[in-house]
Amino acid sequence: MDAGALWQEFCGMLQQAGDDLLAAAPDAATRAEGAAYLARLAAYGVERHLMGAARLTSGIAFSVPRIGGYNPDYRVGSANLMGGRRYRLAGRINGAYRIGIGIYTLEPNGRIAIDDYRVLNAQAAGLDAEGRFDLRIDDEATAELGLRPKPTSNLLLIREIRLKPGDPPAEFALETDAPAASAQAPSPEDVARSLTSARHFIAGSLRQFLGWSNAFAARPNSIAPLDPELDKAVQGDPGTRYYTGYFDLRDDQALVIEIPPLACDYWGVQLTNHWLEPMAASHLNHVTATQDGDGVARIVIAPRDPGCPNWLATEGRSRGAIFHRTINADRAATPRCWVRG
Repeated sequence: MDAGALWQEFCGMLQQAGDDLLAAAPDAATRAEGAAYLARLAAYGVERHLMGAARLTSGIAFSVPRIGGYNPDYRVGSANLMGGRRYRLAGRINGAYRIGIGIYTLEPNGRIAIDDYRVLNAQAAGLDAEGRFDLRIDDEATAELGLRPKPTSNLLLIREIRLKPGDPPAEFALETDAPAASAQAPSPEDVARSLTSARHFIAGSLRQFLGWSNAFAARPNSIAPLDPELDKAVQGDPGTRYYTGYFDLRDDQALVIEIPPLACDYWGVQLTNHWLEPMAASHLNHVTATQDGDGVARIVIAPRDPGCPNWLATEGRSRGAIFHRTINADRAATPRCWVRG
């Protein structure tokens, strides 16, 4: 296929995806935000697949899209891995509360399987007095020294949690024994592969997350455990439980969420728009939320400040999704919800 035909196919996909997306919007305001969402996702897909090397910082890409309920407490980094190569991930934990480092097999259909996983925090073994770490990623790595990939492993993901915005981020550098690639113009075949990959990524992401939005919106003003089949498809951290919901409120209403007392490493609650993009300031975690005397964190979703400490602002939206995560919780506990007003 020549470049002109590839471009036409790419633009045709965007047109069809936009038509499907905007037709599914529940109101005019959500439709307008959907157009902006499509543009942001398309820009990321093109950058990721056609300008991959330019996105790397010390071998890792941190410019991942804020889609699919991206957690604002996280900083996510990724790197492609090649079978048979030896890698070394070094850095310093700094103000990070928890760093999950995973090796995965990412399949062409978008499903992801965990091949090995390791968690770093201030108490983790292997850190020196200044919080530095040095991990091997190869076939001979041990649990004490790093991570061991499978023959199919092709992706490294880093999930760094910082509990407060001012906490200094961790430092990372990924090195490999692969020879450095020489700079040269991409071949027509390279461009064709990259543009095709971008097309599949954009179309697949839009289709997947539109299905999520529709499913969440079908049960408004409630929270439930994530569907088991969906949980298998998105599970990245083996200790994480996901709960999802949706708010649909009039201007004079509020949704109250009760997070029960839990023994866990982390819990967080966040709001997203209908398209599952996070709202910048509408999230709380087990440190930033205030618990009442009975240990319950009562969180209020409302368009205006209700005069309570745990307010999640809807930022002018009448509807959107809710994500609740726990990590290594002692039990499964679905938050209780009810509408006030």
